[in-house]
Amino acid sequence: MYSRLAEEALIYETTEDQTYVIKGIDASSQTLADIDCELDLGDWRESVRFSYYNNTSAISATMAEIVPQGWTVTYDQANSQRRSVNLERGGTPLDIALVAQNSYSCAMQFDTAKRACRVQYPQTEPVSDVVLTESASMRGRAMYTGTSTELVTRIYPMGANGLTIGSVNGGKDYVENHSYTDKIICQVWQDERYENAQELKADAQALVDSLAVPAASWEVPLVDLY
Repeated sequence: MYSRLAEEALIYETTEDQTYVIKGIDASSQTLADIDCELDLGDWRESVRFSYYNNTSAISATMAEIVPQGWTVTYDQANSQRRSVNLERGGTPLDIALVAQNSYSCAMQFDTAKRACRVQYPQTEPVSDVVLTESASMRGRAMYTGTSTELVTRIYPMGANGLTIGSVNGGKDYVENHSYTDKIICQVWQDERYENAQELKADAQALVDSLAVPAASWEVPLVDLY
C-alpha cells in the first residue's frame, strides 16, 4: 500500500470508522517510514470569516453559527456560561471552534463517520488520554520527507481599511490553486501595507501558489562516477 500513500490522501480507519488525512511522510530511514495523519476535518476549513466576534454568547449559540452543513453538535451537559470568542483576523470554522474550545474550557471530539462534534467538559468527563502507537511500512528505498500540515488551496486576502480583491478578481474575494488537490482549504491573510487591490491580488496568488503543494525534501545518496 505504500506506493499509494501521499500527502492529503485519505485513510479510512475501520475500528472507529474515522477518516484521516495524511499530513506527513517521513521515509528518512532505510527500512521504516512514519506516516502522520489527522482527522479529516476538511468541511470545517472550506469557508472563512474575515473577522469573528460572538458577542459574548453561550457555546451552543457560538457553535450553531459556525457548524458546517451536514454536521451536528451535541453537548454532554447544558451550559449557559457566556464567553467571548474573538478572531480579529478571521479564520475558518475550525479556527473559531478551537478558539472557542479554549474560551469555554471544554473539549471537542470530532466524529467524521457521524459528522458530529461532541462538546465535553473535563470536570464531568475527563478527556481520554491519547495513545500513540508506532507502526511502519517496509520500503526498499527511502530518504523522503513530506508534510502538508500548512497546505492551503484558497486564500482570502485583506489589505488596509478592509481592502479586498473582488473588484479586480471578477467579484471573487479569494485566489486559489488546486494544482495538487481539489480540496478547498481556506485561510485569511491580512496585511495592512496593501492599499492597491491589484497588488494585493498578485501577492496573494503568489502566496497560495507556494502553500498549495506539500513541502517535500529528499535525501539522495551520491555515486562517485569519477
